[in-house]
Amino acid sequence: RIEIRHQAHSREVFVAGAVMAAKWVVDQKKGAVYAMTDVLA
Repeated sequence: RIEIRHQAHSREVFVAGAVMAAKWVVDQKKGAVYAMTDVLA
């Protein structure tokens, strides 16, 4: 059996990622479809 666990001590990192993605998407072509890998590239 393989088990993978994740624990976050704060929501701050999730908020930072959401803000980064929101800033990124503002400059992208309207109507296009993107993946999270596009945001992180």
